[in-house]
Amino acid sequence: MQRWLWVTKPEVYTAKPLRVHERFTWTCHARSTPGEIALLYRAEPPFQDLSHVFRIRSNPYNDPYLAATYGSTTGCECELVAALQRPVRLDEIRADTELSQWPAARANFHRTAFRLDQVYWDAFLKLTDPLDTQHLRSLP
Repeated sequence: MQRWLWVTKPEVYTAKPLRVHERFTWTCHARSTPGEIALLYRAEPPFQDLSHVFRIRSNPYNDPYLAATYGSTTGCECELVAALQRPVRLDEIRADTELSQWPAARANFHRTAFRLDQVYWDAFLKLTDPLDTQHLRSLP
């Protein structure tokens, strides 16, 4: 099962509080499938961090509203499954030997969705709070 990184800007994540177990419509990759996990990167100061984890609940679909509003035509229904106790900051990502080589980091997070290969998921988990790590390891 593939994992994903979703990149978002403040107008999205500040528009409505993100609450665990709440469902959302989010831009996603066209190859996403139900049950997969997506890690959220908040792309602008003051955050610039990996902060939330979603479970994808639908197949991707074309959404004219998302295209007009966020520049991505592909959307998914998803559920927030974790809000990290301590988000992983951009400076930590850049300082980490493995995460600094991640294509998402090397592209400066300038897309809406990236693959999150196992090597980068494992490197991310090494930087999370122990309570987050335990919970995230239980996700497929």
